[in-house]
Amino acid sequence: MKVVPGLLFIILITAGKTYAQERSLDSLLKQNLRNEYFKINMLMQTEGRYSIGDEKIYGGSQFGVANARISFRGNLDNGFFYRLYTNFSNEPELLDAFIGYKFSEGLRITTGQMKPKQTLDYIPNPGATDFIDRAVITGKLVASREIGIALDGNIGDLYYYAGTFNGRNPLEIPAQDDLYFIGRLQYTFRDLVPGFIQIAANASHGGSASGNMGGSGPDIEGKRTTYGTDFRLESNQWILAAEYLAGEYQLLNTSEDEMMDGYYATLGYAVNDEVTILSRWQNYSLDNLEFNTYDMSSDMLTLGLNIQTTEFISFQVNAEMLMPDSEDNQFGLSGVFQLQF
Repeated sequence: MKVVPGLLFIILITAGKTYAQERSLDSLLKQNLRNEYFKINMLMQTEGRYSIGDEKIYGGSQFGVANARISFRGNLDNGFFYRLYTNFSNEPELLDAFIGYKFSEGLRITTGQMKPKQTLDYIPNPGATDFIDRAVITGKLVASREIGIALDGNIGDLYYYAGTFNGRNPLEIPAQDDLYFIGRLQYTFRDLVPGFIQIAANASHGGSASGNMGGSGPDIEGKRTTYGTDFRLESNQWILAAEYLAGEYQLLNTSEDEMMDGYYATLGYAVNDEVTILSRWQNYSLDNLEFNTYDMSSDMLTLGLNIQTTEFISFQVNAEMLMPDSEDNQFGLSGVFQLQF
């Protein structure tokens, strides 16, 4: 008879825990801010950077707000969808503003301002990257946003992306006659290993009015071309990724053509569902020193620790060593405290 009260106690405790989980603040947030036709997403990142020694890898030691992003998106009747995405970390900045139509899983059309799905390093949102900073070479060659029209879709394990854009960076500079074309072809192998192996190739070509090649690249004008390939494996808690990217372009106010290329390789291990440790080696180089205001070649080693505390809260810590050809090695530590839902 004494077993019954004990069993009843266990049932009550279990039911209480289940109810508490169902009524957790995170679940209530998702319940109230997400539905099929209207979803609110937010990304907030506070960061700290510390440059070790006299050489300032980050330009100095400082605290900052890396991102304060809000997204409104949803699906509408008859296959239409939309997104409005802004960032308030420095000043109000429009990131995405597009409307699209989904014919099927194999064909979606998107029009407006959007992130081009060109390179492996730039496709994830900034709250889902392996490291705090993206690879140097992608920041120099790829614009984070373009205005135009894009087609993409999944045909089985094959994914394709093709877009036609204004090709302006910054986006508000005067228009030019030539358009800029971007494409990506990607295939995912799901039966070779536990998990997946993904390989892809990408390319872009077209005109560009005067502006940066990428977010941190050189000032260019005229035609530009980029091309690259990438690879990612996630299996049995291991992560292996690599990418090569190259760009050919004309420097601003010169008749000289320039080429920049680079690569990165990432190795990671998920200790458990909350903790992942990673390392990345990257390099970028230029082939024309006379008109180059950047280092001819630089290597960088990054060690990373990612901790997922709750579904919405996470931490990233990176230790880095920059090895430029023309300067002394530089060392730094950086950390990000993140809320994303």
